[in-house]
Amino acid sequence: MHYAIPIGSELWMIGFAGSIALIAGPILFAKNRDADFRNSLGRSLGFLLLGTAIGRHFYDMYDQNWSISHSLPLHMCGISGLLSGLLFFWRNQLAFEILVYWGLSGAFHSIITPELTRGFSVPLTAEYYIVHAGIMAASLYMIFSQNMKLRKQSWLKVFLITQPVLLVVGTINHFTGGNYMYLCQKPIAENPLLFGEWPWYIMGFQFAGIIHFWLIYILMKKLGKVEVSG
Repeated sequence: MHYAIPIGSELWMIGFAGSIALIAGPILFAKNRDADFRNSLGRSLGFLLLGTAIGRHFYDMYDQNWSISHSLPLHMCGISGLLSGLLFFWRNQLAFEILVYWGLSGAFHSIITPELTRGFSVPLTAEYYIVHAGIMAASLYMIFSQNMKLRKQSWLKVFLITQPVLLVVGTINHFTGGNYMYLCQKPIAENPLLFGEWPWYIMGFQFAGIIHFWLIYILMKKLGKVEVSG
């Protein structure tokens, strides 16, 4: 059922180019605009992301492909996708930080090494790129157009919060037969960070995760997007 889009293929290039446009477009469009315009544009992006996240369930039910084992929004990018839409209507500092660290790292790899978890079709492919590019777009829009900042050492806090989330999702996998967050079987995507079989690749995920979180924090600190105190 899973389908990995070959890196460098025509479909990969179209998806990559479309993702760049969706990520950069809102930020560039909001540049030098007043706060009301930026807020309105943000809410429009939020409606798009929430509508896509909700609409995929109706599509799966129509296609008779909805299942508790693979349709719940329990992948890291699935949770980030919901947060990316909600944050435009409900500002929460911790949710923002989770979105930045989970979203920027997870969605980046999902765009570079795409894997469709519900099989290939044009609607599912479009939804995949809208969700993952939208996660990055929302994260960066909040930072550069809404002037939200990360707190000191937030990278470590989010990493620690991630651990009980993994335990909960792993328990759900046990009872549903799912593979949410790829805790039971590794992805088939062409990603150089994937090595070894279960459970060793999960340790690789953890190591890569904390490194990614730290690098995002360092980059944002250099850009002045980390609070001086707090």
